[in-house]
Amino acid sequence: MHLDSKLKNSVLDAAATLKADVYLLDETGTVLVSRDEARVGTVDLALESVTFERGAGESEDGTACYFAVQSDNYKPVYLALPGTLEQMNGYGHFICELLREILKTAVKRPGREEIYRSLLLDRFEPFELQEAIRDFKLDPDNRNIVILIQTFESDAMSLYDTLLKIFPRSMADVVAPINRYVIALVKSLDNNEDIDSVIQLVNALDDTLANELSVGAYVGVGSVKRGLINIKDSFYEAQEAINLGIMQQTKGRVFLFQRLLLERFLQEIPRELRRQYYELAYTESMKKLMTDEILETMTKFFENNLNLSEAARKLYIHRNTLIYRLEKIQKVTGLDLRNFDDAVLLKIIIMLGKSLSSTNRME
Repeated sequence: MHLDSKLKNSVLDAAATLKADVYLLDETGTVLVSRDEARVGTVDLALESVTFERGAGESEDGTACYFAVQSDNYKPVYLALPGTLEQMNGYGHFICELLREILKTAVKRPGREEIYRSLLLDRFEPFELQEAIRDFKLDPDNRNIVILIQTFESDAMSLYDTLLKIFPRSMADVVAPINRYVIALVKSLDNNEDIDSVIQLVNALDDTLANELSVGAYVGVGSVKRGLINIKDSFYEAQEAINLGIMQQTKGRVFLFQRLLLERFLQEIPRELRRQYYELAYTESMKKLMTDEILETMTKFFENNLNLSEAARKLYIHRNTLIYRLEKIQKVTGLDLRNFDDAVLLKIIIMLGKSLSSTNRME
């Protein structure tokens, strides 16, 4: 259950004032708020046997009393105080009245989108997830993948209505705004769907954003996860895919976490070790060589799989001009980009430089 901070603080304030173990439970007896954090999420079995009269009742052993807190906009919660009903009746009813007033305005039943948003941001306790699964009849073991649409200059909320038309609420898929720049699509997959079908969907979505909506956005794709509790991992992977794709200036605007293996590997290497290898390989003569023209030449050559003719066409230069530039690179670096091993080595050197530059900016 999502509880407003005012509600939680009121229970904790009451516990502090009475110097007693005052706590709040849901209808299953699960503890929602307690001064003892270890108790939150546990079940008070005594609640099940309590007989309520006028909204209050005692445990069978007389060590605790319980008060029902009713609200029109949410299911009942129960306040528990130590001691007998005779001892705590006045305190209990007073606190309950305060909690009812807070519940009227503060506690609202979360919608399906809010449930998923909390899951993605890892703001759900396990017992809350079980309640959401029951209330919304969610499949806890379904296969899901998270697709993030991130803008930097425009408001992503302008895309929200369009995405809802493509993925209506009647479907198993969920469109959940994360903030004004990011929207998450949690795509539900049946057992016959794989990452290739997701890639087709994402490419079509990218075309729609660029051509029909004229919105500049990056799209990050996590990996397929089974179980609602694991979709947060796909969410963080999609975020990482966008960050790595932008940092390394990877081709296109769609970044798949599973295809950024080299980028992820280099980022995992300790920064100082990256710096050592980079400084060892990136000589002064290489620095002078790396003009914008040479960097663009290498980028296009890599993007076109070391194909001379295709890279020259994309660069709008003659094939012989490209060969001349590659020979110039070889003369300075000793690396022939037409040779696969040499091309990989130079690409890693460039990627190390980009990862170090990105780290410096963040610091």
